[in-house]
Amino acid sequence: SDAIYSFDENTVIRSWNKSAEKLYGWKAVEIIGNNAANVLRTESNPNNIRKMFTDLDEKGEMFVDAMHYTKDNSKLYIEAHIITIKGDNSLP
Repeated sequence: SDAIYSFDENTVIRSWNKSAEKLYGWKAVEIIGNNAANVLRTESNPNNIRKMFTDLDEKGEMFVDAMHYTKDNSKLYIEAHIITIKGDNSLP
């Protein structure tokens, strides 16, 4: 099954499923509340990250290939489908 996690507009991790625990090596209690960019150490340049959030805001979804690092510092190449989920106040 797929690793699924969510993060807020500040890239703070808000949920982390069992498959993410197995794939990345962190338990949910260890990672929820941490900044995704800092913990997963996504390799991307700042311009790509800004474009990613612009595209996500405009389209509501995006597909991305990236490299993350696991808890034991192994490289992990991922294909991600990122979607925006808005609350009652229409904010992400």
